[in-house]
Amino acid sequence: MLNGEQDKRPIAYLAPEIPGASSTFVYNEIIEIENFGVSVRPYSLHTVKAMVGDTRLSELAQCCEYLYAQSPSSLFKANVNVFWQSPRKYIGAFIRCNGDAIKCLSKPRIAAGLMYRFFVAGVLAHRLLKENVRHLHCHFSHIATDVGMYAALQSGTPFSFTAHANDIFERGYLLREKGARAKFVATISDFNIKYLTDAGIVADKLKLVRCGVDIEKFAPRTPVAKKQEVATIGFLGRLVEKKGVDLLVSAIRLLLDSGAHVHLQIMGEGPLEPTLREQVKTLRLEKHVTFGGALPHHQVSTWFEHIDYFVFPGKMDSNGDMDGIPVVLMEAMMRGVPVVATRVSGIPELVRRNETGYIASPDPEELANALLTALSESEEEKASKIWRAINLVKTEFNLAHNAKLLFHYICADKAERECQTSLPC
Repeated sequence: MLNGEQDKRPIAYLAPEIPGASSTFVYNEIIEIENFGVSVRPYSLHTVKAMVGDTRLSELAQCCEYLYAQSPSSLFKANVNVFWQSPRKYIGAFIRCNGDAIKCLSKPRIAAGLMYRFFVAGVLAHRLLKENVRHLHCHFSHIATDVGMYAALQSGTPFSFTAHANDIFERGYLLREKGARAKFVATISDFNIKYLTDAGIVADKLKLVRCGVDIEKFAPRTPVAKKQEVATIGFLGRLVEKKGVDLLVSAIRLLLDSGAHVHLQIMGEGPLEPTLREQVKTLRLEKHVTFGGALPHHQVSTWFEHIDYFVFPGKMDSNGDMDGIPVVLMEAMMRGVPVVATRVSGIPELVRRNETGYIASPDPEELANALLTALSESEEEKASKIWRAINLVKTEFNLAHNAKLLFHYICADKAERECQTSLPC
C-alpha cells in the first residue's frame, strides 16, 4: 500500500490511440490494471474508429477523452484554468518547454510541435487536477510523452512512460530530459535498456516491463497430429518496410526451389501491399502466397489454429526504425505455434536460438535456411521447443505479471526500489 494506506485516487493513461488496432498492448494493460480494482482514466491523442467484436474495448473507447479533438476555445479555457490554479507551475512548465524547443531548433518541426503540445497538455493537466489523479503513465516516448510530461509539469502530477521501438530508434528526441523528469521509465527489452542508457537516461530510472500476453485468451492449441503435405507459414503485421515481408517472400521462393512444399499466408494491410503483390508476381509465387487482409485482434487466436509455422522477418528500415519485441510473436508461441524470427532489437530475448524457436539474420537465404531446419525437425524436437516457448511466455511475457509490475512501480515511494506490497497499493 502507498504510505501504509490504500490510495483510491485514479491513475491516468495517455497514448497516441486508445484503443488502437496496432497497439493492443496498451489497452490490454489498461484493462488488466482495472482488473486490480484500480480506476483508470484513459486519454488518447487521436480519435479511433469503433472496434467491433469486443464489448470491453467499446466501453474503453466510450470513456476515453481525445485530446486532439478539443476545440481552440476548450484549449484556451483549460490553459487559463490551469494557470490560475498554479501560476508558478504553469510558468515553470512553459519555460521548460521553451528550453526543450531551443534544443530541437535543428529540427524545426519537432520544436514547433513541442510548443503546440504544451497547450494541448493544458487540457490534460486540467483533467488531472479535476479528477485528483495520482499518477499519469504514457505509452511511447515521443509525442504522447511530450503531452504527458508538460501536463505533469503544469499540474504537479507524477508521470512515467513506456519506451517501445519507433519512438526511440527513429523519433527519440529529448530522451535524457524526459527520463530525468519522469518518476521512472519502463521499457520492453534489455536491448532497449542499453539503448536508453546510452541515450543518457540514468540506469536507476529504467525498469524492464515486458509487453505481455493474456495467457488465457492465447492458451496452447491442441497439438497437430501429423505434418501436413504443404506447410502453411503465417505472417501477421502491418505491411511496412521494417516488418521485412519482402525478405520472407524471397525466402519462400528459395524454399520452393529447394523442394520444400510450403504456402505463405500474409495477414495485414499497409502501404507496401502493392509492392509485395508485384514481388509475388515477379517471383511466380501466385499459387504459393496469399494476402488475407486485416485481421481483427479478437480473431488472431483462432487464426493460429490454421497455420503450421509463424514467421516474423523484421529488419531495420531505411530510417533506422525497427520493431521491439512484437506481441504477435508472444501470442504465436503461447498458442504452441513454432516460430522463426530475425535477429533484430530485443527479439532474441524471446525467440532464443534452438531453445524456443529459430532465429536468423534479416536475409532471405538465412531465413530460408532457418525455415528448412524448422520444417525438417522431428516431432519430438518441435514439441520440446514449443513447451519451452510456452513456459517462457508464461513466466516472463505474461500480461498480468507485467501489468502488476508496472503498477508496483507507479505505487512505489521515491525511497523504494520496488513496491513489494500486495495489490491494490
